[in-house]
Amino acid sequence: MPEASAISRYVLGGSSLLALRKTDFIFAGYYRSGTTWTRIVLANLISLNELGGRDVDEILNDVMPELGVNSLIRPWSHPTTPRVIKTHRRYSPLFRRARSFGVIRDPRDVMVSRYHKRRDRWGDFASSFGEFIRHPRFGLEDWWGHYLSWREHWVLTLKYEDLLEDPHREFGRLVDALGVVCPDEMLSEAIERSSFRSLQLAERQRKPSVSEGALHFRSGSSGQWETYFDDDDVAYYRELAAKYDVGIYP
Repeated sequence: MPEASAISRYVLGGSSLLALRKTDFIFAGYYRSGTTWTRIVLANLISLNELGGRDVDEILNDVMPELGVNSLIRPWSHPTTPRVIKTHRRYSPLFRRARSFGVIRDPRDVMVSRYHKRRDRWGDFASSFGEFIRHPRFGLEDWWGHYLSWREHWVLTLKYEDLLEDPHREFGRLVDALGVVCPDEMLSEAIERSSFRSLQLAERQRKPSVSEGALHFRSGSSGQWETYFDDDDVAYYRELAAKYDVGIYP
């Protein structure tokens, strides 16, 4: 149900904003940009640091809450890590009470991943890829709106492509920004437990009949957009990049 619970999520999210604390971090990222991966790495760190390495599938929403999904009213009981709250929402002044960091991914790859999710997993988009990236609500232009709303507010910006290239270095930067103290070996183990291959294998075991395109952890690669974008799509992307004067992904 991709949109059925949208109203209840926003009501819960609105009430949760009142529970934000100065010690919290808002973790913002556009859809399909590596937010789940990052969230699982941090959850594994808490598990290894405090919970004897417990499987994060059992504790993810408790240790890495999501705005509009999990209540923020209850006390935070994990002293090794500040509370990190995930959201896909655009920035609002209501977030000012907490610090924030973000993860970004090449918007062209984001569109490929999101297209497959909406077409193959949710089944709510049956048109072409070209029409998808031009959609007013979840196409390419929406990515720019989200990124620009947050850009000046993040204390740390992670790039998905850098996380793929050197996860220990990049997650190490995140751990430092959060003020988390942990041995390098613990961070390495948390990253290994959260590897794309491990996550994809676990999802396939849970959902053996699901097609590859419908998996949450479908590909995770960088540069896949080149096989999806035709010349008109590339021209449209460049037009938007010029319009918003954002050259981070030329």
